[in-house]
Amino acid sequence: MVSPYAHIACCYDGSAASEGAVAEGRRLRDLGNGRLSVIHVYHDPPLYGGMYDPDLGAIREDARKWFEQRAAAWPGAEPVFLVGSPVVELDRWNAEAEPDLLITGVHHGATHRAVLGSVTSHLVHHSPCPVLVIRVPEAD
Repeated sequence: MVSPYAHIACCYDGSAASEGAVAEGRRLRDLGNGRLSVIHVYHDPPLYGGMYDPDLGAIREDARKWFEQRAAAWPGAEPVFLVGSPVVELDRWNAEAEPDLLITGVHHGATHRAVLGSVTSHLVHHSPCPVLVIRVPEAD
């Protein structure tokens, strides 16, 4: 069977919503023989007045290792680790990789129910391909 999408990309940040996005991406990919990319964008922590001088290289490497460990649970998926602003890096990657579908999660609490997250909202409004937004039930 031919996959409904030749290339599916899922955004992953470790949240339950992003786990749902990857699960849906895997489900859709398994309908045929499409390609699945799972993208994690690491953003450096904010620095406060020089009081904290972290080794950003080591922190980034720890984030990369964490993502690689997570990606081991997704056989057949291509892990994509990016560093920078999530919106900027996802836009750049989208333009280069040209996926047919982008899947992302939304995981804000009750006070944000009416509004998508800023990255998800940006993707919905600016992605060159269709965007599927996965929402997980909120624990009360």
